[in-house]
Amino acid sequence: MRYRKLVQTMAMIGLILAATGLSFGAYHHMGEDDSDAFLAVYPDKAGTKLDSCNLCHSGGQYTNSKGQLVPLGSCQWCHYAYGYDASGNIDETLNGYGKAYSANGGNSEEPAVRKAAIEAIKSLDSDGDAYTNQIEIAATRYPGDKKDDPSKVAAPYRVYSLEQLEAMPQHEQFLLMNTHKSDDHYAEYSGVPVSDILQNSGILASATDITVYAPDGFSQFHPLSLDPNPIFYHVNGTYPQATFYYDEQADISKITVVWCDYSSPSCTRRTN
Repeated sequence: MRYRKLVQTMAMIGLILAATGLSFGAYHHMGEDDSDAFLAVYPDKAGTKLDSCNLCHSGGQYTNSKGQLVPLGSCQWCHYAYGYDASGNIDETLNGYGKAYSANGGNSEEPAVRKAAIEAIKSLDSDGDAYTNQIEIAATRYPGDKKDDPSKVAAPYRVYSLEQLEAMPQHEQFLLMNTHKSDDHYAEYSGVPVSDILQNSGILASATDITVYAPDGFSQFHPLSLDPNPIFYHVNGTYPQATFYYDEQADISKITVVWCDYSSPSCTRRTN
């Protein structure tokens, strides 16, 4: 039987690496050109944590139904505040560096003007931490985040090899894996639950949530326990049983311009 490794396992590797400053960047939102302007001025920062949306966009927080403040990463905050329908104000998601870039020509359609905007704000201290943007960028620190500056020391961390993960107890789950730039797949996946890795790595008993960083720089907030807001996927506990759904019009083995792969042996004999 064919298995696919759970995305959570690989995402957890990103979480652990992120604490070391070794996190990978290069998450470029579809259709944006600002990363090209930044890399034209700082080509050595390609693939680092600065090569991502976090360079110009901040996180935020909202109050849930229990009256608790829930922190969101830059991607989630942008979708929450700006909206998938772009009905919000994008400027509200910008950090100090993003605002300085925008004010100096970052919204221009001309690549040369956007590059000039990056050059123009080198000597500024956009986050007010007493380090200029250029000094922070040279140290691979966020120039728009006051909490991240060249004086910071990496937090304790654990790195798991693939062999170590494969040696841990595995969980198997049949599910639909949605992907952004390729086909969706119904298949049986196996991997190590994130909750097991957290316990193995020594997570504090007082912890309430985690932020998972993917190799491309994308980050996602996850509460450890069930949150009333359905947009958040909790770490501990179980999820309601889902329903398998087959649609011939979506089957890539029958029609070319579609999106769902039902070829896994674990799909055999399953019906709607």
